[in-house]
Amino acid sequence: MNNIIARHKKNYDKVEPQVIAKAPIVCTLFGAFADACQGYSILCCGINSVLIAISKRNDNLIKVFKADGSDRKRFAINALRFRKEDRWANYVKAVIAVLIKEGHSFVGMNITLDGEGLNSDNTSLSTSLAIATCIALNSLFKLELSQQDIVRVVHQANTSFNNEICRIGDLMTLLNGLENKVVFFDHQHSTYQFVEYPFTQERSQYKTVIIDSKIPPQAMRDENIFAHKLTQLALYKLHAFYKDVPRREIPEKDIASRIIPIEEKYRNICVFTLRESRFAQEAKNLLEQNQAVLYGRIMNRAQVDLRDKLEITCPEVDWLVKRAGEIEGCKGAHLVFDGNSGSIMLLISEEALEVYHEKMEEYGHIFGFEPTWKDFSPTKSAEILFTK
Repeated sequence: MNNIIARHKKNYDKVEPQVIAKAPIVCTLFGAFADACQGYSILCCGINSVLIAISKRNDNLIKVFKADGSDRKRFAINALRFRKEDRWANYVKAVIAVLIKEGHSFVGMNITLDGEGLNSDNTSLSTSLAIATCIALNSLFKLELSQQDIVRVVHQANTSFNNEICRIGDLMTLLNGLENKVVFFDHQHSTYQFVEYPFTQERSQYKTVIIDSKIPPQAMRDENIFAHKLTQLALYKLHAFYKDVPRREIPEKDIASRIIPIEEKYRNICVFTLRESRFAQEAKNLLEQNQAVLYGRIMNRAQVDLRDKLEITCPEVDWLVKRAGEIEGCKGAHLVFDGNSGSIMLLISEEALEVYHEKMEEYGHIFGFEPTWKDFSPTKSAEILFTK
């Protein structure tokens, strides 16, 4: 937090921030595409986050400073429009615009953004940065927004103003997430329950780590966006034959046996999406029972489906997953969606992780860049860190 205070003061003539808020980047362990079938997902607050510091100005200008790249944007409060060239600043601008439309009044502001999460993909960044902006404004201007209000404002800001994907499950996770607990989210009813996360160094023989493959940011992001749209379209087509049946309850065997006249590519995607939702249910039960070996098998099965059914992969990810499967003490490896391209979660013992490190040296020789890794456990929800 001291870093963002210092950067804010340096950039805005020694003016200190009046509020600082933090929002993690959501990490989806299972069910990244399950919203298409109104199924189930396992979500949590991840290990990367964004921070926003705000101080009031005496005019109607809003200045935004992105600390990680010394990038700056400015715009007037009475001219808040989407502009492609404003990129990340649109995520802040959108929240302010929606709140003004709802009748709230603001003065000009100096805003500083910081945190590793700023490098996340647009869907993840827009969601977390909008949440951080909304709770910071709520605190600074005493707007008295309820959690329901915040969800509504952020969802409208991201979908209507920015035309970005914004999932209710992500918003609820960011506002309610707890340390060492995952959120089992029901997309059909927009309800959730917490599940204890057992795979930490203190609690289990096995722990989870996230390997950042360090592939170029856009290497898989476009694939992910396209896949999300494709799953939505495929389930829409399928549901036309089952209008009285909830999407997630459509029998998988009907699709696989070709009873339903649907194109083959959509058939495979529908099977994948329904199965992904089922994997989330199974994984939730295994977490509750602390069944590491069986949980690892679900991870492996989910990775095979992502690669073969949805075709989300790249040579670097395939290499890292394959090496993990060669180590006896690694029970599972799969792609997780944490805002970065090519993030792989391993369920692995401490001893096996050392062996995996040695294999990662070979990765650098083959691909020309080195992967990094961090221990993983769910973190807590978005919060106000500082007020003045």
